[in-house]
This record gives sequence, structure tokens and C-alpha cells, in this order.
Amino acid sequence: MLKKEVARGANGRVVIMDSITKVTPEDAGGLVVSASHGGASSGEFALEVPLKAAFFNDAGVGKEDAGIAALAMLQASGVAGGRYRIRAPASVIRKTCGTTAWSRTSMSAPVLSECCPASC
Repeated sequence: MLKKEVARGANGRVVIMDSITKVTPEDAGGLVVSASHGGASSGEFALEVPLKAAFFNDAGVGKEDAGIAALAMLQASGVAGGRYRIRAPASVIRKTCGTTAWSRTSMSAPVLSECCPASC
């Protein structure tokens, strides 16, 4: 499974990963972009390490916002969080792929600068 640092700066690191289950203490203080859905179980994994921010696939949001439940959990703990939706044909998207999440979403520098000012 992919876990890769894609940026590093004075304010921390940006790490992409196929699954939020791969978050470790080494990621503390960083911004994590995970290909995992943003459900409650993903929120639990993200809160095991004191992250600056965590981003999840919104999984189409789902019934009763199940695909973004982690965001409320993060907010309640004072951690920035966000969601994205992959913008590509289904034939291009590999399920649970951090590289696709990073390269084929509308997440951009303005989104990242809110969590990691001064060019993380």
C-alpha cells in the first residue's frame, strides 16, 4: 500500500496514503490525504495521531452523511479536515489509491494553504 511524502516545509509534511490505517506517529503534525472514505472508522484512525489535517474521499457522502462522519469527529477534536471527490471516469479510478486521490481531485494549493500556511 502506498504511503508517500509529497511535500515538506517549515510547517510540516504532506503525506498521501492509500488507507488512513497506515497513519503512524511519524505523521504527527502533518497533513494527510488518504484514499479512505471519510466514515467514522476512518476518523478513529486519523485521531490516533495528532495530525494538523486529514482529507478523505467523501464516498459520495452516503446516507445520513456516513461518508463524511470523520469530519465532525476531527472538528470536535480541533483537527482540520476536508473531503474530496475524484473527478475522473470510473475506468481511470483505482479504488483506495492515494496517488489518484492526490492527482485527480480538485484539491489545490488554496485548500492546502489554509491548513499549512507558508507553503507546507
